[in-house]
Amino acid sequence: MRKLGFVLIVLLAFLPLVAQSHPAAHEKKVSDEITISTDLKIGGNVLTAGRYRIVCDHVTMVFTNQDNGKKLEIPCKGSELKAKSAATEVYTVTAPDGMRVVEKLYLRGSTIEHVFAN
Repeated sequence: MRKLGFVLIVLLAFLPLVAQSHPAAHEKKVSDEITISTDLKIGGNVLTAGRYRIVCDHVTMVFTNQDNGKKLEIPCKGSELKAKSAATEVYTVTAPDGMRVVEKLYLRGSTIEHVFAN
C-alpha cells in the first residue's frame, strides 16, 4: 500500500511537467496545402519551389512536396495564439545571399505561431 501511495505522489509531481511539453498540446493535428513560387530556406533547410502539404502534430511540422513526395520534418516551436488562424500565412525575409528565409508561419486552424531558427 505504501508503494502505491509513493507512485501516486511521484506521478502527481511530474504531471505538470508532462502537460507543459508544448503550449498547445491539447490542439488537434492540423494541415493545409501551399504553393511556393521560389526556393525557401526554413529551419536551416531548403524547400524547393512547388506544391506542399503541411501537417503539424504539435511536436513536428512535416512539409511534403506533392510533386516528388520528398518530406522535410521540422520541430514545431512557437507561442500560442489567442485564436485559431483563419488562413495559412508564410512570412519571409531576404537573406544577404538573396535567398528567401521563412521567419514564421501561421497554419490554418492552428493556435500556434510557428517560428523557425535558421
